[in-house]
Amino acid sequence: MRDHIHDGARWLPEHHDDIDGNLLGKVFGAALDQCRTCEETMLAELSENSSTTEHLLELACTAVIGTLGGLPNDLVDIAAERSPVPIEFRRAALTFVHNDRPALTALCHQMTPAQRHAASRTATALYTGEARAGNIQPT
Repeated sequence: MRDHIHDGARWLPEHHDDIDGNLLGKVFGAALDQCRTCEETMLAELSENSSTTEHLLELACTAVIGTLGGLPNDLVDIAAERSPVPIEFRRAALTFVHNDRPALTALCHQMTPAQRHAASRTATALYTGEARAGNIQPT
């Protein structure tokens, strides 16, 4: 995996508080290149940092809201037992929609790395989908 590089967008801030913008750029680069091995490896690394995970979730939700005017019920329905969307992502998205930053921060900090990984995988798919569709322009 480390023998090749994915050109990721530069995400600002590169290092703001505990947010690793450089790692986010690499994740998005791998996702846009459809290199699942690199994407999963970097998502595992990203999932160790709750602040970077939180920022990724915010980016994804903001992108979808910008396109659709809101988040589809499938992304926020925490009662849906058979949803293919990880419950951790749905909880975070619902918290984001309610504009409760302290609760979103707490939720991301309380997640296990495996839960953050699942939520981050969904957020990455949503964000890169918006980028592929031309709805957002990474910096």
